[in-house]
Amino acid sequence: NLSYATVGVEFWNTSNSKIINNTISNNEFGIYWYSSNNNTIANNNISSNNEVGIYLDESSNNILANNTVSSNNYCGIYLDDSSNNTIANNNASNNYCGIVLYKSSNNTIASNTVSNNYGGICLDYSSNNIIANNTASSNNYGGIYLDDSSNNTIANNTFHLNGMAVS
Repeated sequence: NLSYATVGVEFWNTSNSKIINNTISNNEFGIYWYSSNNNTIANNNISSNNEVGIYLDESSNNILANNTVSSNNYCGIYLDDSSNNTIANNNASNNYCGIVLYKSSNNTIASNTVSNNYGGICLDYSSNNIIANNTASSNNYGGIYLDDSSNNTIANNTFHLNGMAVS
């Protein structure tokens, strides 16, 4: 149980590592990776952090799978200037935003459930990402929201009771 710290788990310039089967809660950031590549975050319960549950900054070729990311004050999962990551089979709920890509490209967001957030899946200044087979429900603003983003593929997603499905 990784709790009550500035960051629950922090990687800088790290590769080929795994964070698996942890409970990470009540920190500023649950997991923070900077310039870290070819790592895995899987099967964790990440909740009630003051900022972000999982934050990847300038990181690529990582796998984020089968995590429950909930009740974080800002975002469940946030990628900043990160590319070629796979975000799959996660449950992001009761965050301000479920999953956010900011200035990030060539990522795959697939088979996730985003619910009861203000925004479900949000892309800002991001391009060439795939958003497929996700379920977005009961997000106040929108299921999928794109701002200044281009060449993204949005396919086979399910929307239920969002402010807007896609905007």
